[in-house]
Amino acid sequence: MNNKLIFCIVLLGTIFVSGCILNSPLENINDIMPEIDKDIASGENYYNEAVIAINSKNYVDADTKANLALKKFNSAHEKVLKTSDYYDGLNQTIFIDYLNLLLEEIELKQNATNYLVLATKKYNENNITAGNSYSQQANSKMNAAFEIQNQRMSIVKNNPDLFY
Repeated sequence: MNNKLIFCIVLLGTIFVSGCILNSPLENINDIMPEIDKDIASGENYYNEAVIAINSKNYVDADTKANLALKKFNSAHEKVLKTSDYYDGLNQTIFIDYLNLLLEEIELKQNATNYLVLATKKYNENNITAGNSYSQQANSKMNAAFEIQNQRMSIVKNNPDLFY
C-alpha cells in the first residue's frame, strides 16, 4: 500500500514539474514572432492605404492611416526588443542576426512612416514641395526596409531547419 502511495506521489510530482518547466529561449521568441509579423503586416497595409490616400489628395485619411501604421510598427518594435530578453540562452547566433535585421527593418519602416506623416501635413498645408520631399524620403526609407526584409528572408530560406 505504501509503495502505491509513494508511486502516485512521485508520478504526480513528475507531472507537476514537467508542466512547470520554463520554455527555452527559442520557444519564447517563437511565441512572440506571430504577433510581430501581424503588427508588421498591419503596419504595411495602413502605410499603403496612406499612400493611396495621398495620391487621391485625401490628406486627412492619409494622416489617419499613417498614424495607424506607425502604431503597428511601434508595437512590433517593442515586441522585437522584448525578444532580446532571451538572447542569453539562445545558442543559435543566426537567430540573433535575424532578429537584429528585423529590428533594423522595423526602424526603417517607422522612419518611413514618420516621413509620410510629415508629408501629409505639408500636403494638407498646400506645401507641395515639402510634401514631395517628405514623400521621397518616406519612399527611400521604405525601399531600404524592404532590402533588409529580403536579407531576413534569405536567412530563413538558407536555414529551413532553423525556421518553421
